[in-house]
Amino acid sequence: MSTKRLFIAVEMDESVRKRIAEMTAPLKKANADVKWVQQDNLHITLKFLGEVDEGRIGVIVDAARGALAGFKPFVLTLGELGTFPPRGKPRVIWLAIRDVGGVLAGMSGALEKALEKEGFPAEDREFTAHLTLGRVRSPKGVERLEAAMAGLSAGAGGEFAQKVDKVFLVRSVLTSAGPVYSTEHAFQLVE
Repeated sequence: MSTKRLFIAVEMDESVRKRIAEMTAPLKKANADVKWVQQDNLHITLKFLGEVDEGRIGVIVDAARGALAGFKPFVLTLGELGTFPPRGKPRVIWLAIRDVGGVLAGMSGALEKALEKEGFPAEDREFTAHLTLGRVRSPKGVERLEAAMAGLSAGAGGEFAQKVDKVFLVRSVLTSAGPVYSTEHAFQLVE
């Protein structure tokens, strides 16, 4: 049986992706050695599943549907820029998501519990609502990148908001040009 590389995520709508592209333009001009996430691939990962036998997708859909059943549509807003690790040379550049009321963390926790019962290991670190913007590949240009990041205001994303009424099971195919994502299943959040 063949496998698919899967994760469960909230996808960003077009207006949010455009806002993020505007915000990250000065960072890209720093010409640091960063692999930037393609604008169409911006998402908030709630649960990474990894390589999964195709025959288990129905189990994942049923477990995720049950885990998400109690969640209603909500609004998220963009926060400030940050890096992993928070001190020292950055490896990942990210944009915080303001998880008002802990809805995203709640979804992630519910998915973790439901999918752990189906044999998917739980994450060993706490959920942090964020969008990965880029991954630093080498120290080349990191000082310029850090200066460009410092030049952006603390609330880089401003009060830019997006209504979330769906969560997606996404397939990721890794290619030399970067990952290609496709939707395997959409979970509608109901009022």
